Amino acid sequence: MCSPILEMPRVFLTPVASTKFRVHGGPLIGVIRVCYNIALHSKSPINQAMLEAMPTQMISIIFGRMETDPFSSSVPSDHTATASAEKSRLAAEKMGKK
Repeated sequence: MCSPILEMPRVFLTPVASTKFRVHGGPLIGVIRVCYNIALHSKSPINQAMLEAMPTQMISIIFGRMETDPFSSSVPSDHTATASAEKSRLAAEKMGKK
């Protein structure tokens, strides 16, 4: 049986490595922060080494996906989508005033 401390980062790594959905933004930073904090407070050098390597592995997976995924550059960010919606709203307002 594996230590619960070692199971938690594996649970975090599974969605990051998944090809079915993407973990990004705040949730990704949260996962990396949890791994880092557990590593800082762990008394076992083995646990520390494994937990310190986990964020590096997650980031490698994400950057590898960005380099190979043809859809990652075509998906608009929240900021782009918001700006586009704002432009559409302003254009509709101008059309309504004329």
